[in-house]
Amino acid sequence: MAYCTTADLVALTDTTLDTTTLAAIITDADTEIDSYLNARGVTGAACAELKSAALKLANAGLYIRTPQGSEGAWTTAASIKILRDAAFQILDNYLITHTAVGTTSTPRLSVVRNRGC
Repeated sequence: MAYCTTADLVALTDTTLDTTTLAAIITDADTEIDSYLNARGVTGAACAELKSAALKLANAGLYIRTPQGSEGAWTTAASIKILRDAAFQILDNYLITHTAVGTTSTPRLSVVRNRGC
């Protein structure tokens, strides 16, 4: 599911990368979000929270693509970490609000015992 668009990413970052490259970065962010949510038993939906998380992950993806000299490398790494941490905090909050109270997001197993049939 696409949580943000190339236009959203361009508006946020002023990047001049072509739309094909931006679409690939966004697809990677969306896949990471879907994987994170699905692993916790939740399906994503188009909403402001997931759009924000997707834009943060896509922005981190832009930083990953940007060549940096040795002086800017740690700043880039720190920026990526900040963006990814913020995105996953948004996802964790989304999980809290989209998981029913008193339930878990992991499947439960029942034990069936042999009753001597």
